[in-house]
Amino acid sequence: MRETIRQILSALASVDKGDAGTLWLSHALYPRECVSTSVKAFRDFCSFEIIDSPSEVTRLAIRVVAASPADRRRITGEFLNHLLATSVEQKLGGTRIPNAR
Repeated sequence: MRETIRQILSALASVDKGDAGTLWLSHALYPRECVSTSVKAFRDFCSFEIIDSPSEVTRLAIRVVAASPADRRRITGEFLNHLLATSVEQKLGGTRIPNAR
């Protein structure tokens, strides 16, 4: 859990500066379909590079196309919330999580 939090904070710091942030997403927590769905939902706001590895992890690089650091942080947070909500909904068998997206 600490490693996941460290990765998220590191990615947020990179995105905050206008750089690409990189996340390693476990397929056990974030199924490939959910990553794909979230990337499609945010493609107007971000550029993504998705690299599937043979293991159970997807490497996702995200660069937010926004002028201010505050907007980059907000959009990155909304993307991560969308990804988490989509993954949880799938794990719960399609049950929609109120106010999650």
